Amino acid sequence: MSDSDKAEQEVVRRSGVATKYALTDEVIYRGLASTIFLAVERGTLLQVGVKVLMKHKFDSAEERRNAIAEVEIHSSIPPHANVVRLLASEDTPDAILLVTPYTPHGDLWELIKYGQTYCEREVRNCAGQIFDALRHIHGVCGLVHGDIKPHNFLLLRVNKRYCVQLCDFGLAERPDSPQGQILFHGIRGTSGWFAPEMLDRCDYSAALDLFGCGLILFRMLGGYAPFDPPSRFGDGPEFDDRCWCHVGSECRHFVAKLLSLDPGQRGSSMEACEHEWLTGPPPAEPTPEQLAIVSTCGPPPCCDVCFWPAGFIPEPHLRNSYADLQSLCAGAMDVDDDMGSM
Repeated sequence: MSDSDKAEQEVVRRSGVATKYALTDEVIYRGLASTIFLAVERGTLLQVGVKVLMKHKFDSAEERRNAIAEVEIHSSIPPHANVVRLLASEDTPDAILLVTPYTPHGDLWELIKYGQTYCEREVRNCAGQIFDALRHIHGVCGLVHGDIKPHNFLLLRVNKRYCVQLCDFGLAERPDSPQGQILFHGIRGTSGWFAPEMLDRCDYSAALDLFGCGLILFRMLGGYAPFDPPSRFGDGPEFDDRCWCHVGSECRHFVAKLLSLDPGQRGSSMEACEHEWLTGPPPAEPTPEQLAIVSTCGPPPCCDVCFWPAGFIPEPHLRNSYADLQSLCAGAMDVDDDMGSM
């Protein structure tokens, strides 16, 4: 363990957070601005992540204000099955601390970073959860997340199916105008996942988040990035039929709409939830002929990684974040019994 990790751990152990959560030596995530340690809630054994934002690493007063704003914004979000809960926070003399449930199955990036694709039916279920989270964030909370990427959708596996949960509200903002616009004040987000209006240094809106969702779905279905390099958008994404032959026209239309270079053409998260691709009959399974074509340019779509349809995630959805998994999951119902009618 590095000296930096030890110093951050000591800050946590001196905080009020430590009276409720027992810190471990395991680092869940280490970035330039923060480190997340695994901890366990005393008494319940709920595993949590403790995010440490050391104040001496802030380059400006604005960065410190943004860190404080992250706590305020995240704590204001009402509970939702597809949004990570903020369990506790603390502003100490040395750091800002945030505590969230630990999601033991990684994030969406782990599933797609090597070009693995997934069958359209399961991607549709995943997309339903993603847009349900954004409808909550945009509509109920009046926020723009500002950093939509697969790394910020954490995975929980409940009864053999995945639930995705949106996390990291460090760049979330409330619009500056009644029209939902945010005044441009610098490039914000993650390289490779920028919307064109951000790179053009234009004012932006919740449509920024929809573009990020389009990038995620394109890679889950096609196995490659829609723009190469990611800052050269050209006339829009190209759907290579060898990679997309197993995907229906409604889905392609939906993804192309999300990746429109004109933010006004992407619609809203509410409209996305109501799109016929998400509300209509389930897509067909890939045929042997389609799988053979796809296999000429990469691995065939995986059909045994399953996601819960939006709205059907069983409670408590944090069940397998507990340390004592075996006893808590002993009475888990068989997913096939619940999903047989879907």
